[in-house]
Amino acid sequence: EERLEKAGFSARAVVVKVKYEDFRTVTRRRTLPHPVHTAEALRREAETLLRNLSLETGVRLLGVGAEGLVAPAAAAATQTSLFPTT
Repeated sequence: EERLEKAGFSARAVVVKVKYEDFRTVTRRRTLPHPVHTAEALRREAETLLRNLSLETGVRLLGVGAEGLVAPAAAAATQTSLFPTT
């Protein structure tokens, strides 16, 4: 969602939850190769997860979430250099 981007956070994973009309619930999660922060990137990943789920029966609830949130400074801090600077 745009709130993620406005708050300056990135997500390491995307989660999709589907609750069907019979109250059966299915959750799918994908850890991303790189943290993302835009609503568009999260939407693309959620659509990929949804393609692998059956949506032909009635759906009561559909949720998309971001997990593994990192602040911009934390994301930059995890980047290390291969060569030491002198």
